[in-house]
Amino acid sequence: MVTIGRFKMKKVTALVLMSLLTVFLSSCDPYFDLKPPAHPNSRWVSEDPDIFFVVEKIYYQSEKYIFEMGEDHYYTCNGILNVDNRSIKIKVEFDEGTGVYILDLKINHERKRETILRGNAKFRESHFILTIDKDYVGELFDSSVKRITFYREDIDE
Repeated sequence: MVTIGRFKMKKVTALVLMSLLTVFLSSCDPYFDLKPPAHPNSRWVSEDPDIFFVVEKIYYQSEKYIFEMGEDHYYTCNGILNVDNRSIKIKVEFDEGTGVYILDLKINHERKRETILRGNAKFRESHFILTIDKDYVGELFDSSVKRITFYREDIDE
């Protein structure tokens, strides 16, 4: 009877450990180290279309934010998109997977940023390739834009 009890206990313990490990690993971003925000002081450039953005480290000015966030800084990816003889200030955001959003930096009348492009990326150390979601291309581009490759350039401090 004692042997069966130990076997069940080991089985339950193993099951609990596997469950905790699954939860822990599923919340991690496997691409974190390859994404632009992991490379502060870098510039990411695309030639066609003409887009660039810079990864900058921004320090919180409020002790409240430092306490709430657990860190004293965050990273922004802001830049310029040149299209049709216009320069549009942009913000690039990355989700916890492969999703990438290129947003107009100015806020519209609904107090939101307009999404210019959205897609999924394949991340590498020196570049990433953004495959545009064919169902979501903003009004600035036609459906001929299918992929955009951004190359990393390090900026000397």
